[in-house]
Amino acid sequence: MKQIEVLETLESAASEQWGIITTSQAQREGITRLQLGRLADKGVLTRVRRGMYLLPSSQFGPLTDIRVAWVSLDVGQFPDERWEEEDKIVVSHESAALIHQLGDLIPKKLTFSSTSRKQTLQDDIHIYNNRDISSQDVSNVGGLPVTSVILTVTDLAKKKIEFSYLASIVVDALRKENVRLKDIAESLNEVSLSYGFSSGLQLVQACQEEAEADEDREEKAERYLSTWNWPSIQQYSSLGAAGLAGPLEKYTGTMGATGAAGVSAYLAKIADVGGIASTIDQLARINAILDRAGIDEQLARINAFLEKAGIDEQLAQYNSSLDSLNSSQLKNRPKNPDPGPSEESLLSSPDPVQEQPEVNEGGNNKKEHRE
Repeated sequence: MKQIEVLETLESAASEQWGIITTSQAQREGITRLQLGRLADKGVLTRVRRGMYLLPSSQFGPLTDIRVAWVSLDVGQFPDERWEEEDKIVVSHESAALIHQLGDLIPKKLTFSSTSRKQTLQDDIHIYNNRDISSQDVSNVGGLPVTSVILTVTDLAKKKIEFSYLASIVVDALRKENVRLKDIAESLNEVSLSYGFSSGLQLVQACQEEAEADEDREEKAERYLSTWNWPSIQQYSSLGAAGLAGPLEKYTGTMGATGAAGVSAYLAKIADVGGIASTIDQLARINAILDRAGIDEQLARINAFLEKAGIDEQLAQYNSSLDSLNSSQLKNRPKNPDPGPSEESLLSSPDPVQEQPEVNEGGNNKKEHRE
C-alpha cells in the first residue's frame, strides 16, 4: 500500500475522532506499526502519546489534550463503539469544567470518571472509579462524553474547592441554557454544610453575591419579563409607552426606575430577595392577580405597598406572604407605626366601597340606611 493510500485510510478511520489515531485502531484498518512509524518520521503524523498520533487533518486546540487522553484510555475502540458500551469513561470534574467553560480552575491533571474500575499508568490522568453516572448526567460535547453542567458543579463542590472558585463556577453554570437555579440548589444540598450554609439554595445565593456580574442581574430581569409575558430588555426600549411596556413603566416608575436599564435593576432587586427558584412562581401568581382585577389599580396598590419601607425589607415580607397566605400569621405580625396596605389586601381584588349608615340625630338614636 502506498503512503498516500495509508494516509487516506487513516484519515477515514479517524474522521469521527478529531483526527486522532492509535496503533491498535490503525491495525484494525490493515495499517502496520512500521507504516505509522515511517509517516511519523517524515513529519506527516505527530506523536502525542505512546502509540498515538495526530493526522494532518487534526486541529490542535484547548481540548486536544483532553481528547487525546480520553482516546488513550481505550486505544482499541472508536468513539461510536465506546458510546454504546455499558461501562463508560467520561470527562469530569476540573476537565469537565474547562469544557463547559465554568469558572477559571486550572486542572493539575486531566480528570475522568469511570462507571467501573479503570487504571492507568499515565501520570497526567486521574480517574474517579466506580461511579454511578446515568445517561442523563452525561452530555455529548462534540463527540466527547462529559458530565453534565449540574453534575460537574456538584462534583467540584464535593471536593470542597475554595468558595471563591465555586462561586464563579456556579454563576457561570446559571448562565447556561436549560440550567435552573432550583436544580443546582438541590444538587448542592448535600455539601452546603461544608461551606457553612444550611441549604443548597443559601449556598447558591452566596455564590451569586460573591461572583455575580451586572449582566447576570439583567439576565434575571429578562427571565422575569418573560414570565410576565412582557417584552425582553432588548426590545423594551423600542416599545416606549405603548402596549405592554406601559404597565411595566407604572410598576417600576414609582421606585424611580425608568427605561430598560432601570427596569432591569429594579427587577434584579426582587431576584436578590426571592431567588429565581421561588420568584418565578410568585410572579406568575401576581400575573394571575393582575388578570382578575384592573391592572392600573392593582399595580398602584403594589407600588404603594413597596414604598412604605425599605425596598429590601418590604420585598422580603411580600415574598413571604406569597408563599404562605395564612391570615393568622398576618394578624400576629407586629404593626408598623404607619402601616401601609396589608399584604393580604394585595392578593385580593378591590372590594366596592360601601357607604356608611347615617345616624339620625332626632333623639331616638336609630340608624337609617340611605337608599
